[in-house]
Amino acid sequence: MTEAARATAVAAGRARMVEELGARILATVAAVPEEALHREAEDGWSAAHVLAHVAEFVRYWASQAETVAARERQDLPFGRTHDD
Repeated sequence: MTEAARATAVAAGRARMVEELGARILATVAAVPEEALHREAEDGWSAAHVLAHVAEFVRYWASQAETVAARERQDLPFGRTHDD
């Protein structure tokens, strides 16, 4: 197997895993009453706030991975910083 084929297989496996985890999260959330999703905890975060960040996570980091993969230099920084 070539390196490119191996990388493609690994990426496909990880994509399937993300899809499966997303489906599990959705199934779990579907069982939670709407009121409970929006109830804020002592720290001010509701389950809905946390889920919004989870939903954003995959899109953001997939974009970052594409950016890093397209670079000629791999030693450049990427991702979020405390200034974001």
